[in-house]
Amino acid sequence: MVIYLCKCINKGVSMTKQKNKNISKKQQDYFDKLTQDSANAVAAYIESGNKVKFEKYTVDTQIFGIAQNASGRKYNGNNALNLTLAQLNNQYAYNVYMTKKQIQEEIIEPLKLDQDKIEKIKLDYPKFNPDFWIPKGSKFDIASFSKFKFYDKDSNEIFNKEKIKELQNLDDLTLKVKGFEKRFAGKQNYQVFNISQIHHLMTNDTIKALSRKHKDIMNYEKARKGDVMPEEGINLKYKLIKATHRQAMIVEQGISVNQVEKAPAFFAPSDFSINVPKNNKYKSDYHALSTETHELQHSIGFKTGRDLSGMSGSAAYSKEESTTELATMVIFAYYNIKGESLQSESYISGWVKDNPQEVMKCVSASSKGVKDFLDNVSNYKNKLDYVNDLDEQCLLSFNTDIKTISDDFEEFKQFVDSPIVGYKNNEHGTVFVVEKGDVELEKELSLILKDKLSEYSIKTQKQEEKDLLELEPVSLDIEDKKLEVKKTKESQRKLKY
Repeated sequence: MVIYLCKCINKGVSMTKQKNKNISKKQQDYFDKLTQDSANAVAAYIESGNKVKFEKYTVDTQIFGIAQNASGRKYNGNNALNLTLAQLNNQYAYNVYMTKKQIQEEIIEPLKLDQDKIEKIKLDYPKFNPDFWIPKGSKFDIASFSKFKFYDKDSNEIFNKEKIKELQNLDDLTLKVKGFEKRFAGKQNYQVFNISQIHHLMTNDTIKALSRKHKDIMNYEKARKGDVMPEEGINLKYKLIKATHRQAMIVEQGISVNQVEKAPAFFAPSDFSINVPKNNKYKSDYHALSTETHELQHSIGFKTGRDLSGMSGSAAYSKEESTTELATMVIFAYYNIKGESLQSESYISGWVKDNPQEVMKCVSASSKGVKDFLDNVSNYKNKLDYVNDLDEQCLLSFNTDIKTISDDFEEFKQFVDSPIVGYKNNEHGTVFVVEKGDVELEKELSLILKDKLSEYSIKTQKQEEKDLLELEPVSLDIEDKKLEVKKTKESQRKLKY
């Protein structure tokens, strides 16, 4: 699947034939195909709602996350959404991508010095040649970046590279005031490969070097050796994220959250509120997090002017639901959680396939929705004096300690299975934040709780440092690759050298 990332839509540039009179029919056909491929990818994700299963924690969920380049830089905007979607639909083992140039320099050149590794590869691929490492028929994805040129408004002069470096840090308004103008100058597209496709070419040293830049790779290598986070810890993580999202949107956007017994989850623009089932009504903590994040994303759409007026079955409804599902998927990826569409209406995926141009607008709108949502969360966290950053194992250990302490202190029972988002200090003492809101304790009890949080925060930090120091990645050989990188029937292709 080739995915074309249409940032140009944000600039008001459409890919229709009417607005692209200067390009050839061949180019237009190519753009149309890429756009349709993108729509099909979105449809494939939404169709997963028909068979969603809330399975136990697996290695797959531990290695999922926002798509990033092997350099350590995370993709953003439409690139992040499309490459994250590519990982989901193709079931790639990693969320890391490399360009052909990076693969040549960081994978192939070191490999040429390891003749033993080359001979091992040739046992499975007799025709393998390091100078022609891309397998015949390999599929790739596209990372697309907008190019800009800077002009002097009076002389229309294009500035040199040194001047551009200075100007790139200025916003558009400041540029205009200073007499400069930034103009869109086309797009630069790069073919990128998921490292799952070339893992069998990596030496252990290469894997270790990548692991130091990408915690996800390190976690995957640990998981392959049986070091998987406990399910109870993962469920606490889901609860913590849901509580953080809820409190952030209440404080930053003023939304109301109503928990009800039977009514379905929905967003009500009339009083800017969401109705969601009580926690014990969900199939799982994952389901609860996904549902509430979805409804909160509708509220972001309302604030930013998306059309929420469509009734079920309409094009407007399909467009908004598609936008929200994509945004929820990327928000999950931000937390290294594998997203699964909760949509079950088959007509939505049908609308997506039939309206590829509109889907590209959904992609752009969802990228904005993700940014606005995470900005709200970040702004909220900045107002706290402590933000809970415990990993899954420490969340579980902390919860166990709280259960024990609550035997002696009744006030602590409210924190059992209800992770603390963080706390803030004021002139009266300390206020702890949980899903239901703010909780105040007596000074002595506050100190006990703060000391416990500090203790486990240090443990989390030390564990991450220890993992990096002791990392001894397991090479993924060809047989393992076939088991770990599961391909769908549509995308499965034999590698032929």
